[in-house]
Amino acid sequence: MSTVRSEVPNRAARGNRKLVNLFKGIILSVLFLPWIIVACLWLNCCGAGENCAEELADYRAQITQLEYQQTQTEAELQKASREKQSLEQTLAQKEAAYKKDDDSGTNPASTGTYSSSPASDGAEIGGSSLSAARIEELAREVIVGRWNNGRARVILLQDAGYDHRTIQQRVNEIIWNK
Repeated sequence: MSTVRSEVPNRAARGNRKLVNLFKGIILSVLFLPWIIVACLWLNCCGAGENCAEELADYRAQITQLEYQQTQTEAELQKASREKQSLEQTLAQKEAAYKKDDDSGTNPASTGTYSSSPASDGAEIGGSSLSAARIEELAREVIVGRWNNGRARVILLQDAGYDHRTIQQRVNEIIWNK
């Protein structure tokens, strides 16, 4: 009779034992690795949740602070806008008054004679009665911008009782070295 060989490998054989241990490791890792990953993610989320809540609270506080600052800035902007409108109205009124005076011939600037004013230190400003030192000082102030510019400068100088043409002439001489 012949011996029948079994088709089932012997687990106790040396080469087979390594293969069996390898498959056990693979099966265990496939079964447990997803659970380990889920557990790690859950722990990270729970820890990060507290930090996220604190961070969100910080963002909310910053937003509230910025909204408050925006409200203050808007109020300041409205105040500045009202002041600007008031100054523009005053300027328009002054320009209209000067234009009216120019048309009627009563504007001191058109005649070249001025009466004494507190800003002129009691000196009459007409042709040459204003001292050269004072004209020089006013011209330097005009150059650095203390008397504004353009039509506003003319109005300010006239309101202060100065002849804007004389002062502008000295400004041009200083600037253009004439």
